[in-house]
Amino acid sequence: MIQLKKGLIENCEADVIVNASNGVGYMGGFLGKYIKFPGVAEALHFATKGSIEREAKQVLAQRKMNAGGVFITSAGGLKANYIFHAVTMNKPGQTSSLQTVETCLKNIVNLARAFNCKKISLPSLGIGTGRLNKQMVAKLYYDVLKNERTTYEVVDPQGDFNNHLDFYFKNRMNVR
Repeated sequence: MIQLKKGLIENCEADVIVNASNGVGYMGGFLGKYIKFPGVAEALHFATKGSIEREAKQVLAQRKMNAGGVFITSAGGLKANYIFHAVTMNKPGQTSSLQTVETCLKNIVNLARAFNCKKISLPSLGIGTGRLNKQMVAKLYYDVLKNERTTYEVVDPQGDFNNHLDFYFKNRMNVR
């Protein structure tokens, strides 16, 4: 099930909060602990005073994670049990791809099932730094998540992405 929410991901209450990650764990660095930069990873980094970035870097120092993969850390004091880091790009600042976002979504669904999650707060993956088209990513979200039992709360600060996603619900688009 998909729910649309206008708000900030770092304020969500869920079993899992999803981070739009890179494959090295960078989320804003030293300054990001003190200055809130734009972006999902940066918002989570700021809200946890750097603890999530430290964990992410530790995980990725032990195993390589390519775009499309998902790794797990604690929630660093946020109102969740875990953070699922969806690797939308290998290195910070790179573009993403629709295939990578689709792979991330499918990996998140598999982890949600394995962890028996009831609610996951999820940002729009790949449309910020990854520079993907919002409408195309919204279509992916609709296709991958529409029939899931877990509640996927798609969190959008401005509501632009969720407007695209809402279009697919209203028109019941099932064509791929």
